[in-house]
Amino acid sequence: MEVIVYVVLGINLFCSIVLFFLVGSDKRKARKGQWRVKEKHLWLFALLGGAIGGQRACTLSDIRQNRPASDSVGPR
Repeated sequence: MEVIVYVVLGINLFCSIVLFFLVGSDKRKARKGQWRVKEKHLWLFALLGGAIGGQRACTLSDIRQNRPASDSVGPR
């Protein structure tokens, strides 16, 4: 049972790290006007357990910098 827990945590950590760098790379490419990372790859790693790394990358890269803070409250 312990081995399964460690395997799941390892997969989650791996996917979080990969997604963190993929989102950072995607943001960097977007700013330069280059071809970006495919969205299906971002979703794949997020669904495999990397959502925490993706969220952290979005926070650090300030993806929502051009939108007012009221957007985060809910739909209009």
